[in-house]
Amino acid sequence: MSYLEAKEKYARIGVDTDKAIEKLKTVPVSLHCWQGDDVVGFDQKGALSGGIQTTGNYIGRARTPDELMADIDKVISLVPGKMKLNLHACYAIFDEGEFADRNELEPKHFAKWVEFAKKRNMGIDFNPTFFSHPMVKDNLTLSSPDETVRAFWVEHGKRCLKIAEYFANETGEPCVMNIWIPDGYKDIPADRLTPRERFKKSLDEILSVPYDKSKVFVTLESKVFGIGLESYTVGSSEFCMNYVANNGITPLMDNGHYHPTELVSDKISSMLLFNEKLALHITRGVRWDSDHVVIFDDETKEIAKEIVRANALDRVFIATDYFDASINRISAWVTGVRSVEKALLYALLEPNDEAKEPIVPPRLELLFISGARLRLEVYVRGIHNIYAHDSTNTIGNTLKYNFLFANIFLKITLRSITSLFFLLSSIIKFCFLYPHVYYLLKLAIVATIAIHNLVCTYIAFLFFYFPTFHSTCLATEVDTYFNQLTFVHSEWGIVVVGGNLFQCFVGRTVEFAFYDVDIVCCLDNRIYTSIACWSFNLRVESHHFENQVHRILKI
Repeated sequence: MSYLEAKEKYARIGVDTDKAIEKLKTVPVSLHCWQGDDVVGFDQKGALSGGIQTTGNYIGRARTPDELMADIDKVISLVPGKMKLNLHACYAIFDEGEFADRNELEPKHFAKWVEFAKKRNMGIDFNPTFFSHPMVKDNLTLSSPDETVRAFWVEHGKRCLKIAEYFANETGEPCVMNIWIPDGYKDIPADRLTPRERFKKSLDEILSVPYDKSKVFVTLESKVFGIGLESYTVGSSEFCMNYVANNGITPLMDNGHYHPTELVSDKISSMLLFNEKLALHITRGVRWDSDHVVIFDDETKEIAKEIVRANALDRVFIATDYFDASINRISAWVTGVRSVEKALLYALLEPNDEAKEPIVPPRLELLFISGARLRLEVYVRGIHNIYAHDSTNTIGNTLKYNFLFANIFLKITLRSITSLFFLLSSIIKFCFLYPHVYYLLKLAIVATIAIHNLVCTYIAFLFFYFPTFHSTCLATEVDTYFNQLTFVHSEWGIVVVGGNLFQCFVGRTVEFAFYDVDIVCCLDNRIYTSIACWSFNLRVESHHFENQVHRILKI
């Protein structure tokens, strides 16, 4: 299928594909630099720590700033759309013979990254690095009981806040500075409260540094557990959400940092109700926070759909966060970022406005139109639109069949004439040819049919010339009753009665008798209707119900 053909198909459901693509071009995705070198960085040579782990040893890991920048350039050439660069503090670039520990970092140590970003028209996001360092003592940093250790990391956080503001000033784009710590215990601690008190105190001290809140968005990221930190995590979800709410910073959710059965996509709408901004790290956890490469899977699509449906593309900071050393690293980058952008486009191509319309319960209306039209219509109003109708027109995409009263009247009249002919023929045969009891019985049956047809003709005649007989109160009664039944999720459609229709009038109440199943109609493969004697039957089959739902409305 060509793009033009697809564009036409989307247009039929009210989606402008050109507009969706242009919108996507304005949404930045922050590209995490640490996929390129397996989260090693340039300031330490030790092993990765902090409850995270990179597995694999595929060739081609970036070993220097120049190699990492060259790999990022290759990724940019393969990924469409707008991107930002997401750096960790451990990627500071020092001149030959120079070194600054993390509590001594300055903006100048990131000047080459700023130069790199400005040439490519990219903003920069930033992360203090609270792991893979000798000052991580007993798996603790900002919550450490050792005041020397805690003070070291508080100073690191303050320095990073200044560096983040430097990035924003230089690139002209806001900088998201995310705080995540790996602090926790392998087994159940005797004291859960005190480490969190120290963590809160450390955050307060970091945020005491003045900064431009219109340029720097400080975020706080929680985690459920890490390797060696299975029983207790200081920066739990509850701690981080409460701290964010009480200190006016921005929450950040990583969809690998929750229990495997928790879905970040389900949390987005709640977070947006109480926060002006929201930050996301999109990853793919396989049974735990394994940081697999993001793919176009259900959760990635649901995250994108929640952002788009909430009209929050300008309120959500989107970043990728994963690291896989078992495959080509550039391929990992490209696959993940393109999957995120594909999910966003997928969400933008949904008819979200129509999908948001409330589900209306099905309605059964019996309509008797004055003059030359007679019809019984069943309305099933579903998720897409509410439709209006009158005696000559139905608004919307409608399947509609009108039975002209003239046709019905003609059929009944012809049937009456035919039955009278057979009655006369039977009388002649009985009197002159076959004077037998058997033919007497046959004569009686033919006479009964003829009388029946004559009565039908008389009733149709009454209906044609006395339109006051049609009943509006019956329709109201049916509506009131039927609305109390179970909601039916379906598309909208109409079924109209035809066939053998016997009408009799008792005051202003209309009764129907159907001697055959005159209607069997399928609406959108989920709703089936039929008319049986003295009853209207509606059978609903929908994937939203585990079992079939049967409703019978007696008329």
